[in-house]
Amino acid sequence: MTTKKPNELFLIYVFSILVAFIAYGFALTNFSLTVDSESPIYPHSSLELGRWGTNLVRYHLMGGLYPYFTLLFGLIFLALTSVEITKILKINGIYAYIFSLLFLSFPQHAYQLVFTMQADAIPLGYFLGTLAVHLFIKNKESKLQKIIYNILTILLLVCTIAIYQALIFIPFVLYMLHFFVQINNIETNIKKEFKKSLGF
Repeated sequence: MTTKKPNELFLIYVFSILVAFIAYGFALTNFSLTVDSESPIYPHSSLELGRWGTNLVRYHLMGGLYPYFTLLFGLIFLALTSVEITKILKINGIYAYIFSLLFLSFPQHAYQLVFTMQADAIPLGYFLGTLAVHLFIKNKESKLQKIIYNILTILLLVCTIAIYQALIFIPFVLYMLHFFVQINNIETNIKKEFKKSLGF
């Protein structure tokens, strides 16, 4: 399968963001106070759970919870994640749009996004985990480039775990999907791909 052209990539980004806004538009414009958004954000909130990534996003970068913007950032990261997944799995044409539509309207996302404390942190974790897989499988021309990409992959995986520990399954499941897509290709060196998957 061929890689996406720049204008096709732009269209799928726009489509994904529009789908995210349509699917969660009511939540985005409805400023009701949820139970978890009533608690103040302390300097060490989430640290006792080992989620220093959530603390970094929630307290240090965002400075607390912001109506509209907390969910808005989450929707943008979720849309970016869906496009990255289509690139990793080499989903092209109409299938990329169908995948993005199904991915963004998946009920599990609605469950996570309804919690204000997780509305931007969880989608950011999805995006970082997906980006880690993207960097790991990207073709490396030199040994130095390979080392740099592997270090960046590890850092992104650490940040993913630091946001929410259960999110570590996202990059591993995604990599396994990529692995099966690769070995289905007759041009693929299965031994090399298997070795690479063990490295991941």
